[in-house]
Amino acid sequence: MTTLLPGTEVHARRLPWVVAHTEDMGQQTLLRLRGAEGAVSGLEFDLLTPFEEVEAVITHGNLTPAVIYQTGSGSPTNDPSGPIKKRA
Repeated sequence: MTTLLPGTEVHARRLPWVVAHTEDMGQQTLLRLRGAEGAVSGLEFDLLTPFEEVEAVITHGNLTPAVIYQTGSGSPTNDPSGPIKKRA
């Protein structure tokens, strides 16, 4: 399982949570989750993974395009319309 850091937004039991604390317990990980919204907002709940399914929420928010280095040009570009050349 992927290590979830405190502050990570997750979904568990079809509800939104934020990881408040993690504790490694050998082959399992104890997660303390804090309700993110709705009926569980502010409530804390402990889950033991991998027995419970917990999925990280991936958001793209205000991310900027990654810098792409093109082979041979020697300079980076943020232009997504340009060709991406495979490095040799």
